[in-house]
Amino acid sequence: MKKGIIVLLIAVLISGFAFAGTFHGSASIEFGVDFDDQSWGFANKTAGKYTFKFEFDTTTVSIGAEHKTDVWAELEAEASAWTELKNAGLANPGDLGMKYTAKITKANIHVGDIIFGILNSGTAVDYAASYYDDDEDGKPDYDFLGGESQIAPGFTVTYDGWYGGFGAEGLWDDDSSTYNIWGHGKTKSFEITDGLTAEAGGYAVLDKLNAGDRYLGGGLKVDYAADKLSAGIAGDGALKKGDVDFGLEGAIYAQYDFSEDGNVRLDIYGASKEYIPYYAEDDFLLKLDAMVSAGYKFNFNEDVALDVNGFVDVRDIAQENLVLAVGAEESTSVNAFDFYASETFVALFLADKDIDPIFTLMLDFKVTYNHEKFTAWAEIEPSFLFDTDDSTDTFSMLEFNCGISTDAIIEGAVLKLVYKDADLAHFKDAKGNVTASCTIPF
Repeated sequence: MKKGIIVLLIAVLISGFAFAGTFHGSASIEFGVDFDDQSWGFANKTAGKYTFKFEFDTTTVSIGAEHKTDVWAELEAEASAWTELKNAGLANPGDLGMKYTAKITKANIHVGDIIFGILNSGTAVDYAASYYDDDEDGKPDYDFLGGESQIAPGFTVTYDGWYGGFGAEGLWDDDSSTYNIWGHGKTKSFEITDGLTAEAGGYAVLDKLNAGDRYLGGGLKVDYAADKLSAGIAGDGALKKGDVDFGLEGAIYAQYDFSEDGNVRLDIYGASKEYIPYYAEDDFLLKLDAMVSAGYKFNFNEDVALDVNGFVDVRDIAQENLVLAVGAEESTSVNAFDFYASETFVALFLADKDIDPIFTLMLDFKVTYNHEKFTAWAEIEPSFLFDTDDSTDTFSMLEFNCGISTDAIIEGAVLKLVYKDADLAHFKDAKGNVTASCTIPF
């Protein structure tokens, strides 16, 4: 009987392992002709990713939930053990090993309504940042001031929305002493009037232990929200941070939703040039950018709608090298067709007045036909460069790409024919390449 139970438990465990993983990939054969490299031939490709995770145990600990006095301790901790294999490929089998985490997620001491956190000294305010993200990584391109975090070990204090922290550490001997002290605080969010809120914070660092920094910093933000209008202003500042005596960073936004399908928005960002390394030597006071954007969805009927978005973006307004970009994009679907278009005009005004401004116009037009048996698409991207001081051709590029794919001819496989990277404006130097492929996905 005991042996039967053991065998049953092993079977259950094995079945858990067998069904815990995911395996995705493909096998394909391609035949391609590259007219620019003057090469051709077959290519065999395989791809696969295997992901597997089996969790042995997760244990949580919670202390303080049933306290009986106004002075009490609270702690939450979690520990997990598992074996895991992530994205193992066909040629790279990966390494399946034991892993674990053990962390204390909360450690507080409550004194009435005051909460002392003893895990670290917290993070100071950081309100202002740029409105654009060129890398599309979710982080603003510019955010220089504020946001100091855990400069020294210490504690945090929270009370009714107010928040602060203090940290300190040091060394001493008979001749001298060094230390690192920092503190920060933030107010709660005050409602000034209906829809209008404000909060502020500050921090100070006295570091004779590490970098030797001594500085004060702080920030303020005010936000407004109504049915159709939202707006805000934020600012961060620092005094004697590093080699810079004083620095400022600010951001403003306002958005008006004039209907369920449309809005217009204004973004402004500015920062002291000293905190921007590649601007520090230039003869201007600050970095200043501004953008106006708008979008609207035109609903012609239940099946057809046109999405239109546009923007005007001016960067480095206070600098002699100014960049102006104006753009729009449109997309719609009509029956089996998807249409997309974009237009972007960029003007670069250089500090050297002997050089005329440089203008660039970039266009993109794409149409996709979605048949029940196949999908076909074509895209053309003209580019124009207007530079009177250069002999570069005005018609700088006419890139052309097209393709067709189907999964209806061979059951379980995708056939595809693609022609891409052709420059019709300079076809002699960029004829593009053709690839025909058969892919079996799983």
